[in-house]
Amino acid sequence: MFRQDRTNPSTAVSNWKGRRDTKRGHTQTAVSNWLNGGLFGPGEYVLGSTGGYWGGGTGMVGSLDRLRFEVDVIDTITVGAMSTYLYAVGLSDDGTACYLAMDYFSSPTADNIFKMTYANDVSAVITETITTKRYSTTGLGDEDRGLWIGGYNGDLTPGRRNETGVFVYATESESEGTDIGTAKTSSIGVSGDSFGYVVGGYTDSGESATCDKMTYTGGRSAGQSVPTAASGGTGCSNRDTAGYVFTPNIGGSPYDDVWKLTYATETFSTLSDVTPGGYNGHASGRGTGVNDGGDFGWLGGLNRSNIPNPSKIAFASDTFSVVSWSHSNGSMYNCAAFANGWTA
Repeated sequence: MFRQDRTNPSTAVSNWKGRRDTKRGHTQTAVSNWLNGGLFGPGEYVLGSTGGYWGGGTGMVGSLDRLRFEVDVIDTITVGAMSTYLYAVGLSDDGTACYLAMDYFSSPTADNIFKMTYANDVSAVITETITTKRYSTTGLGDEDRGLWIGGYNGDLTPGRRNETGVFVYATESESEGTDIGTAKTSSIGVSGDSFGYVVGGYTDSGESATCDKMTYTGGRSAGQSVPTAASGGTGCSNRDTAGYVFTPNIGGSPYDDVWKLTYATETFSTLSDVTPGGYNGHASGRGTGVNDGGDFGWLGGLNRSNIPNPSKIAFASDTFSVVSWSHSNGSMYNCAAFANGWTA
């Protein structure tokens, strides 16, 4: 008898949660839909399938990188104006659409919110606009709401911001949530089921060693300490038990450790020297990662000239491997990341 739980325990039906996991029960990745691609190669992408996206960022104009989770293949696609954003943040409702905003504050589209629908990979501007224009912002979210946190606007005083914008997907509306403890930019965000965490960042006094815990309705609880003051980098989450944070440089020095944040105890541990290949070079800018809904995460969105190929995490074993693909643009850092399946 076929035992799905033994073959892939983390995807057992008993562990599914609400509509976020519905696609696992009737997905385009079923064996009956593999045809030529699923068994012998990547084949063609089926619109609406689960996947991760990176877009915007330094030098990234006119396209998105789309990762097909099941086959670990990346495509470059054109979706419209949203992919020209610089320092952008992407939020995903986990199955229907993503919302991308937070362009450079002097840009003519700085207060626009773009919506990309997964069913057709097409984007359009929505009616709602950003309350406070800013960039280098951190994103968190679940399947109902997303948060835009912190950032910078040189036209305001102070320029570095501590606002939290709460964006409700069902109504496509933004409101103000609770401010984070300290105004900062270039933090790394990881999103669990019930809470998200804003790790590190750059403050007016330098790199931060604090972590803000946020609810998705925009509330904040006391922050935790991180192993070392840091800013910039990339993160992803297995959503249920832990988040993973990689900061490729600390205080301007190369760094190749990954921090694991265990949600149950809200403590950090260091997975030493587990990011193979490429991470010895100084990687400036803020990247971000995606995950496939609980099994694997990808630490992408970093400077390809220093980090040629992203690392892939197997959450069950905390082991890392280097993927065979690289981003289409060498200066992908400062980009947005989001996923049809889950965003981390």
